[in-house]
Amino acid sequence: MELTKQTICLIREYAKTLVNAGIINQKELSETIQRLKGTPESLPEEKEDRLVSKKEIARLLGYKSPRTVDRLEKKGILERAQNHFGQVRYRFSDVDKYIGV
Repeated sequence: MELTKQTICLIREYAKTLVNAGIINQKELSETIQRLKGTPESLPEEKEDRLVSKKEIARLLGYKSPRTVDRLEKKGILERAQNHFGQVRYRFSDVDKYIGV
């Protein structure tokens, strides 16, 4: 079965939710992601970093409120970005760095 880049991203997001819920540990997540990165070798590199909303980040990290994302921004962990409509978004790579993936 060949995996697309989008499928791998969805799997990674789901796996991070499992880590935050305490179902799997960070080491298992890292090992899984490394296996996925190596499985199809011809995956194209992402040209742009995906922008996600505050609500999406809160959901992915298992937070009850998007206001927690505001606190991460105030601490300098996440940097605010805007999409071409002027809406506030955050870079998915910053979320990866925060989680430690």
